Amino acid sequence: MKITPVDIEQQQFRVKFRGFDMVEVDAFLDVVAEEMDALIRENMGLKEEIKKLRDEIEAFRSREKVINDTMVNCQKIAADLKANAEKEAGLVVSQARAEADRIITENHQRLAQVRQELLDLRKRKIQFETALRSMVESHLKMLDLEMQEEDEQ
Repeated sequence: MKITPVDIEQQQFRVKFRGFDMVEVDAFLDVVAEEMDALIRENMGLKEEIKKLRDEIEAFRSREKVINDTMVNCQKIAADLKANAEKEAGLVVSQARAEADRIITENHQRLAQVRQELLDLRKRKIQFETALRSMVESHLKMLDLEMQEEDEQ
C-alpha cells in the first residue's frame, strides 16, 4: 500500500485518555507530508532525468558508430589521396622550382622599388612634420600675442 502526502495529512487518530497532543501530532504529520511530497517530486524528477540521460547515451552511441564508420572511410580516402598526391608532387615540384626562380627575380626588383618608395615616403613625412611643427608654432605665437593683448586691455 503506497502512502501519499494527502493520506498523511488526512490521517485521523483516536483520542484516548493520556494520548498524544493532537496539535503536535497534526503538526508533525504536516511536516512529514510536506517532506514526503518533496521527496516524491524529487524522485519523479530524477526518474525523468535518468530517462533523458539514457536517451542521450543512446544517441551518443549512435553518433559514435557513425563517426567510427566515417573515420574508417576517411582513412581509406586519405591513403588514396596520399598516393595520388605523391605522383603529382614530382611534377609540381619541378614546375614550382621554375616558377620560384621567376618570382624571386621579380621580387628582388619589386623590393628595390619598395625600398625606394619607402625612402621617398620618409622624406615626405619629415617634410610634413616640419611644416606641421612650423604651423603649430606660428599659431601658438599668434595665440600668445592675442593673450598678451587681452591682458594689456
